[in-house]
Amino acid sequence: MDVARAPLKKLDLIYCQNVLIYFARDRRKQLLSALADLLKPGGMLVLGAGEVIGFTHPSLTRIGNRQTLAFRRSG
Repeated sequence: MDVARAPLKKLDLIYCQNVLIYFARDRRKQLLSALADLLKPGGMLVLGAGEVIGFTHPSLTRIGNRQTLAFRRSG
């Protein structure tokens, strides 16, 4: 999967659940960073609760509570 080659423009919402669990931990972080770069300012990335642990990205702020794994892209 090469997210950079995907025919996608800047997105308001990316919902990714039960996909990343099939990739190695390092590859998951690469994919999440690429997905984060596809978001518009204010856009949201929503993941399944078990998709990734301890993910951070300089442009994303975690939102929600312990049962929700969602991030908003800063402006």
